[in-house]
Amino acid sequence: MYRPLRRIDKQEFCQDILQSLLYGPLQSDADEFGNLFKNAELTCVLDIHALLRSGRCHCRGQHLERRYRRSGLRLDKQPYNAACKAASDSYTMTCADHIKTQMEQASGNIQATWRTAQTLLHRQQKVVHDDAECADLVSKFSQFFVDKVRCIRDSITSAL
Repeated sequence: MYRPLRRIDKQEFCQDILQSLLYGPLQSDADEFGNLFKNAELTCVLDIHALLRSGRCHCRGQHLERRYRRSGLRLDKQPYNAACKAASDSYTMTCADHIKTQMEQASGNIQATWRTAQTLLHRQQKVVHDDAECADLVSKFSQFFVDKVRCIRDSITSAL
């Protein structure tokens, strides 16, 4: 969550603060003034000028890519390539750290190590077919190969 604070028109923001309860009649007590913050008076003013946004800020690589694509200069391509390599290295390191942690947990037990390696390498769930589905698959595979052999035989015959 972030607010695009750099885009705020400072003069309008100051005017709205001056018109808000924060800058209203002088508060006789610090607790009353604190309650204005607690009641989100400042948040309301901020929401008018810089609405809270979810998502992520643009990373440096995207900025460098736009700059390189606009200019086409080799001088701009080098920092862009460096940012891409750094991002790739970071991702690879994260995956490697995860695998290393999994393997360390299973170390000392060969079966557990093998089981962990298999789960990391083959994350897909195994599909189990019942007898009717297996029979259907067998007939489809056999029909595929029969058609394939027929197609090859026909192409040889037509070539001769």
